[in-house]
Amino acid sequence: MSSRVRLLLLALVTTAAVVAAGAWFIVGGGDDEDSSSPPPTPTPSTPTSTPLADVDTRTLAVPRTSLCAVAPPEALEQALGAAPSDQTEYGDGQPAVVAPGVRDVVHEYGCSWTAGGTTARAWVFGPPVTVAEGRGLVKAARSTEGCTAVAKAPAFGRPSAALTCAKGKRTEVSFRGLFGDAWLTCTLEERVPRAARAEVIDRAGRWCGALAVAASELAAELPEAPATEQPTNSTPSEPTSPTDAATDAPTDAPTDAPSEPASSSETP
Repeated sequence: MSSRVRLLLLALVTTAAVVAAGAWFIVGGGDDEDSSSPPPTPTPSTPTSTPLADVDTRTLAVPRTSLCAVAPPEALEQALGAAPSDQTEYGDGQPAVVAPGVRDVVHEYGCSWTAGGTTARAWVFGPPVTVAEGRGLVKAARSTEGCTAVAKAPAFGRPSAALTCAKGKRTEVSFRGLFGDAWLTCTLEERVPRAARAEVIDRAGRWCGALAVAASELAAELPEAPATEQPTNSTPSEPTSPTDAATDAPTDAPTDAPSEPASSSETP
């Protein structure tokens, strides 16, 4: 396995730690408050944004920079069920909380927005990612403990993965994929009764699709970056199965995440 692949997989693990740490603080970890009374999850309004299946994300390019300022307010508010009451942002090379009480330097640009008990997140890797590396990231994400691939999920870049992940009493829906040479992950996390899981997957898809389109518009406005020389040994050492390759067809994996108590966010 090449050093670039190891770096990207390490970034994936670090991202997961950052997200887990964020969830720990959101649900009140480390304090004496009654954990049985989390912030109420806002009631989503009737969605007016475009379903992810109606967006051809495979043709979009995303810049490897902060996307916080271009997140579509209407799509974000529909995803959260209310206007965000809190927003955080970090950049490539900046320190971020990677575990409760632990800060480290991350190699990505990330944002999070919270309203009540619902949190939306998005982050893009700072280093460029090749298609082969993207397939390795898809494989690593699908093998994450507590995560299940979303059945017949629309593409989110190429290659891409859509997952539901159990986070204690919360569920995270995530879409992640390669847009040009940028690896983008977008998530929505909240307490999700099993009967409402399909609605949350749809809501997350609309939010992530709107973000990808807005990011591609930002990319079109930025000056073209010099071509990046791709390494010749970046293909992961382990064999790539057909499900890890970039395809135009949706996946057929089960849609339900592992069983959890009924009553949020991953990646990454």
